[in-house]
Amino acid sequence: MISMVAVSCSMLVPSRETFLWKNPSWRGFSEAHWLRDGRNRRENFLAQATAFSEGESVSLKNVIEQVEKMRASAIKEELTSLGISYADCFEKQELVLRLANARVKKVVQADKKNSTQGSQYPVLAQMPLYKLRSSPTSPKNYILVPMKINNQGPFNFILDTGSSVTLVNPSIVYNNLKLTPQPSKMTMALLGGGLSNQSNMSVNFQEVKIGNHPLSNISALLMDPQMLQGWEASAAGLLGLNVLSQFDVEFDFSKDTLVFYPPGAASRGEYNMQGMEKLATSEVTLGILGVKIALGQAPPELALLDLGSSLCVATPDIARVAGVSETILQGQGPALAGGGMGQPGAMKFVSGLIDVGIVSAGNDKKAGFTIKQAQFAIGEVPALRAVGCRILLGLNVFKDARLLFSQSTKSVFLERRKV
Repeated sequence: MISMVAVSCSMLVPSRETFLWKNPSWRGFSEAHWLRDGRNRRENFLAQATAFSEGESVSLKNVIEQVEKMRASAIKEELTSLGISYADCFEKQELVLRLANARVKKVVQADKKNSTQGSQYPVLAQMPLYKLRSSPTSPKNYILVPMKINNQGPFNFILDTGSSVTLVNPSIVYNNLKLTPQPSKMTMALLGGGLSNQSNMSVNFQEVKIGNHPLSNISALLMDPQMLQGWEASAAGLLGLNVLSQFDVEFDFSKDTLVFYPPGAASRGEYNMQGMEKLATSEVTLGILGVKIALGQAPPELALLDLGSSLCVATPDIARVAGVSETILQGQGPALAGGGMGQPGAMKFVSGLIDVGIVSAGNDKKAGFTIKQAQFAIGEVPALRAVGCRILLGLNVFKDARLLFSQSTKSVFLERRKV
């Protein structure tokens, strides 16, 4: 979704959470032990888990409850992607614990690896990077960042470089944080399907923690009823540029890690720039960055950078210039599910594979290197037209790469892939 208040989450549905579980007393807790004693055992277990995981990025209680919200088919799909058998699981609760244990093991191993490696560069926060492929025809991925707010939570926010502000689910504000929103000047939004009335209420968080790094006085806009239609309950909101501007953020898709550095770290030489190339960037609207690319056979133009979108998006006219066949453009190729959270109205898209030429900052007239055959959702997106773009770059184009996003310096760096 692209918004005049916020550009956010183009075509996605979140269902994976990041978490930390470091207390060793819980690692050996067997699935059978929990299941055998029923509901009372479960409630007691969750209460103790909350106490033992106090101060961590995400409590064990939060992890279990979030996994329980997933469909059994989604749990099985994630277990399969992790290479973990569930043939001996006959109840959903067994699947829940199997997946929770698998996630915990992965995070603990990553923590051990990171603690032994060390770093000569200042790191404010570091966490695993989770994405979820929801279906073959609608590959929707999110990056979730756990945040503690006013010493409560953590709450999972969707990281979104296409959102100028942070958005929060009103239920979190009223029911969990017990805060009273105040009037805001931001009242209109341009969603993927067109104009809508956005909430005119905002809230101020006195303290926010990402990992163990504290931020103060973070403002967030309450999501409006239209945006809440179809919203995933496991996501507390969108983490926008007003927070991301306080970091240089590294997305390492090859190692599945998300690292937060001090703002401007790359420009000061406080970041490992080996193999990285600075891209040609320019502001699209309201601080949201665009990256200059050459799409297929088309000349270079600005594409909106939206890491809150799982797929790249192109309008039919630029896709045609890029070399996509009329057969595909006329809808005779693979179809993709359109819309997403905050966009209850379905939009029609077809799938196309297009080469993406990356234009470097030192030479913005032609592509310096090319990412071959990236998947694009091709269709009309009113919000893209409204901000003067025909292309949106999503997460999938950066698969297996290392990307550094620096909102404070309006810079983007990408590791050139070996081909």
